[in-house]
Amino acid sequence: MPAAAVATMNGRTVVFVATKGGFAVRDVKSGGANGSQAILLSGVKPGEQVVIAGTSALKALALSR
Repeated sequence: MPAAAVATMNGRTVVFVATKGGFAVRDVKSGGANGSQAILLSGVKPGEQVVIAGTSALKALALSR
């Protein structure tokens, strides 16, 4: 997964997953990075759509709630 998809919020490592109504914050366990790719050990299921661009805007929105 692109490392740009992974964010830190309030000390948590998260990604933003697409849902029917928008996006959900999902806690993930990172196994580090391999170049520009993040290695996720848990938190995302196969087939889920993860935001890879614009995560800073979603992070700001999530923190304002």
